[in-house]
Amino acid sequence: MSKIEEYGTIDGTPAKIVTTPARQQMHIYWGGMGEPDGPGHNHMTIQDSNPDAVHFLRENGKIVVNHNYKPDNLGSRRQHAAQSIGQILLES
Repeated sequence: MSKIEEYGTIDGTPAKIVTTPARQQMHIYWGGMGEPDGPGHNHMTIQDSNPDAVHFLRENGKIVVNHNYKPDNLGSRRQHAAQSIGQILLES
């Protein structure tokens, strides 16, 4: 399975974007120590290359979205994810 690695920024922080086209999945890592996917990193997984399909989101050590778990603020998190992805794609 082929993976594509790209780099950009999210909220001004270096980010690593790993896309797996065959699985229609994108992983975004940022905020890690020393590198975007280093210890303590934030992580977002998007299914079907659609920002509204945030499958997993961990920010500052807290899991915000996990598969079917949908907290009350998911709409704002999805909007933030969509804006951040747009920023990454523009800056990379």
